[in-house]
Amino acid sequence: MVLHHWVDFISASVKNARMLNQNLPATPANRLKVMECLLGHGFMARNELGQKTGLSAATVSETVSALMSEGLVVAQKATGSTRGRPAQVIGVNAMAGHVVGIKLSMHEATLAITNFAGEALGSTKIAHPPGGLDATQSAVRIGDGVLQLIGAAGLSAGDIAGIGVGMPGFVESASGRCLWSPVFAQGAESFATWLSHITSIAVAVENDVNLVTLAERWFGEGRGVDHFMVITLEHGLGMGLFLNGELYAGPNGLAAEFGHVIVEREGALCRCGRKGCLEAYVSDGALARQAAQLMERPIPADGLEVHELVDEMTRRALQGEPALRILIAQAGLRLGRETANIANILAPQRIIVTGEAMRAEDLLMRPFTDGFHGSLLPMLREQTQIVWHKTSDEVWAKGAAARVLRAKFAGPR
Repeated sequence: MVLHHWVDFISASVKNARMLNQNLPATPANRLKVMECLLGHGFMARNELGQKTGLSAATVSETVSALMSEGLVVAQKATGSTRGRPAQVIGVNAMAGHVVGIKLSMHEATLAITNFAGEALGSTKIAHPPGGLDATQSAVRIGDGVLQLIGAAGLSAGDIAGIGVGMPGFVESASGRCLWSPVFAQGAESFATWLSHITSIAVAVENDVNLVTLAERWFGEGRGVDHFMVITLEHGLGMGLFLNGELYAGPNGLAAEFGHVIVEREGALCRCGRKGCLEAYVSDGALARQAAQLMERPIPADGLEVHELVDEMTRRALQGEPALRILIAQAGLRLGRETANIANILAPQRIIVTGEAMRAEDLLMRPFTDGFHGSLLPMLREQTQIVWHKTSDEVWAKGAAARVLRAKFAGPR
């Protein structure tokens, strides 16, 4: 009998612990779950919000009340509700504030201003000579562009909740400290400080691929998917990971540097200074170097020249030029095989491949798929979906804005 009493006591304790866990207050994690759901699906009833987030009715009610008191969410009458008390639906308050997102690439910066629902209200591009400016000079140029963009939207710096910046390179996710980026001649660590000083707005810096991963989760192909990878193929090669419903950047924010996995000992020189990185074989920079040799031209000296040469080689390859078609196919095959190696470890539900390289269409995609499926464990083939996603620079900038929104929505920790 004593044993039965202990079993009953333990069972009741476990049940109560589960109930308490389901009815946590408006914690940062619960706030993010609710906001992500509303951003991804729009206005919905509270019971539907509970079903989609897995939160109890009490937790949904408390979290929504907290967000509503801060003006981050609003309630409105549900359409088609006619009998009895009008049913309410809950959604993000788009006008609760505004955010500026910036994507820094090797030859330009894209600036976008969004509201709190992630809707773009305006964007612009600024030429950015790669390696020709130090971080201070870059901050001045981009800061001026930010202030002009804000003014054109009829807003002031005080209306902006923050600036999110995505850039290639090694960025500590938690601190936002950029250790190295190819877009600056020097002083990468000081960029955020200078930009904040010039605009009088708080600045958060993140690796650009992590930001597009956030954008995919909130607004794109990652909505409702808790385990996915993002592969970005542009001037460089990047990877973003969303695992167990969370952006994974590692303890220091430097995880998922897929482009800098060594695939050839003492191989081609990578822009990071090492030899044999995967990026040195499959990125736009790598293709431009190899295409220049085939076309008997000088190797491109900067990001703009790389961009222009890869555009030309892709156009000629699509028109049927054999050597260039083979060059793109080899890059796709290799990238597919190496992506499968990561998928064999992480078993993602979805792999989103995006970036400027999507302009090559089936010349790249078909070899990638062949290489991927040829190297993927057979038991993972049915459960792993590949999505080809053409995105604009504005989407990347929207991801930078999402970095600021994520902190705002999570609230105090």
